[in-house]
Amino acid sequence: MMPLELSSSSHSPSRKTNNVNYRDQRAIINQFNKSIREYKRFIEIYSGGDEELASSKLHDAGTTLYMCCEWALKNYLARRYNEQFESHALSSQMRDYKIEQLSDQTTTLKVLLDELENIAVPPFIDTGIKSQKITKNAKDVNNSPKHDRTIPDPSLYKEAMEEIRKIIRYYIDENAELELIDDSLYGEGSVHCPFLQRISARFPTG
Repeated sequence: MMPLELSSSSHSPSRKTNNVNYRDQRAIINQFNKSIREYKRFIEIYSGGDEELASSKLHDAGTTLYMCCEWALKNYLARRYNEQFESHALSSQMRDYKIEQLSDQTTTLKVLLDELENIAVPPFIDTGIKSQKITKNAKDVNNSPKHDRTIPDPSLYKEAMEEIRKIIRYYIDENAELELIDDSLYGEGSVHCPFLQRISARFPTG
């Protein structure tokens, strides 16, 4: 399918988000794998005793993961709107408007996930994707660390990561080569709680 072109916007540029890569499926897959690599570096660096650098890598992993999720959702929805236009379910004007709205700052992650649930093929309900884990964990994994310098919770990161992996498999590329996290290689089960207790004290949120 040919890349979709956004129609010219009637909004001011300040209302637009930077979505330069969301049409590129390879960029989405690379972004996911980059997040996994950053998470693995977090474990390695933490095991080496540098908690501050480890926390930075965990923050980077969370931010990268949620950027990947946003790109994946916008990529699929833009293609789906084009399919709906081709099947005469949408007019060209409505298709262009919906694609344009994908880049508007008022279009939140929840809005994107709700739209995916409404129009996805295969039906979202058949995929087993738990979108509430993505939205619920966003505050701790992406939003709070980005704005308040809090430290992402590694267990919440991994929960969100597995759901975003499913989105890529079902709606971007079922054969994508996605990196895995093998906890047994790192022995990280007992790392998270002490790590969060110590490192969060250095970056108080209140």
